[in-house]
Amino acid sequence: MLLRWVMAIGLAVPCGLAMAHSTLSAYVQHDVLLEASKAYLDLTVQLTFFDDEAEARRDALDVNRDGDFSAEERAAFEKALMAEAEKALLLHVDGAALELVPRFDPEIACAVPPGGEAHLRFEIRLHFFADLPVLPDGKAALEVHDSLYADVPAMASLRVAAKDGIQISAANGGRERPRAEGADAPLIFEAQLGGNGKSTGSTPAR
Repeated sequence: MLLRWVMAIGLAVPCGLAMAHSTLSAYVQHDVLLEASKAYLDLTVQLTFFDDEAEARRDALDVNRDGDFSAEERAAFEKALMAEAEKALLLHVDGAALELVPRFDPEIACAVPPGGEAHLRFEIRLHFFADLPVLPDGKAALEVHDSLYADVPAMASLRVAAKDGIQISAANGGRERPRAEGADAPLIFEAQLGGNGKSTGSTPAR
């Protein structure tokens, strides 16, 4: 598999201000992976919350505040999360929205790295795929719209990968398109599919 890492972090901080844990605590990191093959696109979105925001997500999961995540609590959290993701994640090919189908259950992890409670992390990973429409020359403009947790300031990165001889490249150096004004404005990542003349979408995805 051809894997291209194109990773950038867009974070607005005053000039000369070093980014410390106190700064990270107000942000969520959006790591988006878009993988292309002849018949389908895979979309993986990982969200990493730090410190205060991580504690807020942990409290949302640990409803009874007993310090443990029961099966019932996880199921309720995942159900709400997937319902929100259905509205908040969009994948466009040449301007047309594709249906995103869950590939796996959400992955949720809450951990305290070395350093103690002050450096808590909460991670969510979501997996989807979409059938790729027929593209005679294999070329298309791709866009991922991500408005998950839009009320939390975001850092963002994009990776792209391809197989089956397909080509894909990230636009804007992997950075998101400048975000529109408004609390609910999505992060928009752009990529270009094709360029090698290979037709896509000729076989079922899965």
